[in-house]
Amino acid sequence: MRNLALSLAAVAALPAIALGAPAVNANLAKPQEANNIDLGCLRGDLRATKYPSTAYDAANHERIMYNISRCTGGFIMGTNTDTWKSWHADVAANGSMTGRDLDGDAWKYDRASKLYTNLTTGRSCASANLRHVCAE
Repeated sequence: MRNLALSLAAVAALPAIALGAPAVNANLAKPQEANNIDLGCLRGDLRATKYPSTAYDAANHERIMYNISRCTGGFIMGTNTDTWKSWHADVAANGSMTGRDLDGDAWKYDRASKLYTNLTTGRSCASANLRHVCAE
């Protein structure tokens, strides 16, 4: 009975945890985090396959799914609901990222140099929209 009560209390806390989730969009190098429980830091793992967060970007017609921990990294993935094209970013624990944009171009972000590099075109830039990294 005690285990059931603890389980129900944990489920009841999920909306509060979700409200403190990082705000993510395609223009951010890393998410803005509020004071919340970071499961990656708390448990030492990122339960990305079970508990990702989703948001809908109405301006770009995209469903964005993400799960990011400042301790273990994570992922961001956007899918356009009109064209079904997608982009994604894999975030390392150190803040560096790799991914693929809507154009199909592979890219990387080096946190040390604070530069994005489009690996297909060879262009580098200091800020990028993850939908089209270092595009003109």
